[in-house]
Amino acid sequence: MIEIATMDHLKSYLQQLADMGRVCFHANRTRKEPVYKSQYELVLAKGLEFSSEPLTDKEREIVLEAVKKLARWHYPQIKQCFHNSYWLAKVSKGALKYVEGWSYRLIGVHHAWNTLNGKVIDTTWREITDSRKSIKAIMDRIDRNQKENPYLGIVIPMEYMTRLWELKTSCASAIDDYVRGWPLVQKGTSVLEE
Repeated sequence: MIEIATMDHLKSYLQQLADMGRVCFHANRTRKEPVYKSQYELVLAKGLEFSSEPLTDKEREIVLEAVKKLARWHYPQIKQCFHNSYWLAKVSKGALKYVEGWSYRLIGVHHAWNTLNGKVIDTTWREITDSRKSIKAIMDRIDRNQKENPYLGIVIPMEYMTRLWELKTSCASAIDDYVRGWPLVQKGTSVLEE
């Protein structure tokens, strides 16, 4: 039986990566001193812990409505967290927020999900045996992910994400935006308000 990961597991994992990033940064100091030395340090400093509490009936209605809208033209796929989460936030018209950070399943994973009232809405991760393509399967996936995985991340405004997607013309990560030189790591979260 696999032990369910905790927030402590996730934070410890990120701290180890942040420590390694700091060592690598100091060994290769060729650029201006950033606000954070790595993505990991950024999320440890600014990330919020997201709740594993079950959705209320009203929250479930909001999520279900957004999932139904999304499923009309896109079924959330595994390994497509940035895409799935961006479009779910977009079709929800502001009800669900887009979040990037890390979650921990068997290992820590750079991940994107949505949130409603601080609760995790993750349409991406699923069991290998879950091959059903239905609204119920998506909602079951959300319920299971909420219970089984700790999530630590930063809410990214949709205006910022939309600009980022327009620049890249494809699935994009705000935290790992290497194309533009990691602006969140370099300048901090103030770039989200520009």
